[in-house]
Amino acid sequence: MSEKITTVDAYNEIKDGFDGELYSIIRQELKGCCSGCAVPVGIFKSMQVAAMLALPMDINIKIVKVDDLV
Repeated sequence: MSEKITTVDAYNEIKDGFDGELYSIIRQELKGCCSGCAVPVGIFKSMQVAAMLALPMDINIKIVKVDDLV
């Protein structure tokens, strides 16, 4: 992917979200990813951190059954 991404306007990427250039390239390059893949969001978060628009914190996705909440 690094060959296709030369510069990134982080503000536009955040504004455009899934319609932005970064996600467009991610969709082209990460063939075989399912819709629930955590890799694209990790790449997007890394872009935010590199642009100093987010803190470098871990991303956690936790899935619980509704029965476990009561």
